[in-house]
Amino acid sequence: MMSALPRKKIRLRWLVPYLGELLGHVDQDGLAWESDTPEMRAELAALAALGNERFGAGTHWVEPEPNEWPEQRRTIQAECLWRARASAQE
Repeated sequence: MMSALPRKKIRLRWLVPYLGELLGHVDQDGLAWESDTPEMRAELAALAALGNERFGAGTHWVEPEPNEWPEQRRTIQAECLWRARASAQE
């Protein structure tokens, strides 16, 4: 009997660079990994949208498990900083 394939996982991540001055460190963290279902993806996307609205574009995102993007060479932190800087120039 074949076992079911494991479900991919996603989580909400954030990086709020300017809070580092207040906290004394870069505020980068994330929620626990959750199964990637349409419902969970929609819920995390809504939370990311709220975070981006409050703290700035590119500060919050839904992150897939690393095995979904092994070819990516930039770190998530660098990607988020790039997005934040790009949106600030708009």
